[in-house]
Amino acid sequence: MEKLRNYAGLHHDKRVYLGAVAGVVFNEGEKTYALKKGFYVIEPSGGTFNW
Repeated sequence: MEKLRNYAGLHHDKRVYLGAVAGVVFNEGEKTYALKKGFYVIEPSGGTFNW
């Protein structure tokens, strides 16, 4: 996300960029890294997924 924001800033792009990482199983290191880099983390909160 940092590279994308820097590139956009160089070209006077004022849009807001958002990113997300989705997964079923994350360890704390992966989750922390993604959050520090500006990504949202999407993971299941229950025993099943609803379609």
